[in-house]
Amino acid sequence: MSKETYCDGKIVLTSKKNTLFHAFNGNLQFSAGEKNQWESEQGNEIGNYEKMILPNKSEIIKLYHENIVIVASEVHDKKSVNKLMFMAQAIRRVRISSVQTVLYFTHGYSSNMIFEFERSLRNYKKNIKIIAITNISELINYINLGYTKSFQGDYRNKPDKNGSIYKVNTLYIYSHGMPSRITFMLDWDLYKKIII
Repeated sequence: MSKETYCDGKIVLTSKKNTLFHAFNGNLQFSAGEKNQWESEQGNEIGNYEKMILPNKSEIIKLYHENIVIVASEVHDKKSVNKLMFMAQAIRRVRISSVQTVLYFTHGYSSNMIFEFERSLRNYKKNIKIIAITNISELINYINLGYTKSFQGDYRNKPDKNGSIYKVNTLYIYSHGMPSRITFMLDWDLYKKIII
């Protein structure tokens, strides 16, 4: 494959450091109708092509963006008809968006509700990562580090064993709220002792 670029005028290349041109499979040729001029304070050097050294595959870092859904606990509303309102919205979000991870608080949900929730998520996205959490620290650790426990590592800022870094792109939060704060565990006795 070759590419030709024509310019009707002047081409200026300026660099404070060395300027390097590579021709990988062929010759490098510059020509001008009237004048070819190469000037340098350090002198001009024409040499043989030196093969570019590419990094090993193990040294290449892949950057991924993670979209996360967070489902709060539901202990505030005692009516069974409203128990799944946050989980239902999370399933809808997974169905219509590119979501890689769902974190959900287990408080207030029966084992049957959790089973059906996870089954429905996998119905729309087979390889979705589903993580059950029990406290806000686990949520914050996952957002900041990519793991629910801080001792597990940090793949938000450092490559994992596969050379990948995962940055948070979007957070979708389904929760109760109060003025100026999100109440992931509204009316949960433990929640009242936790300072966010």
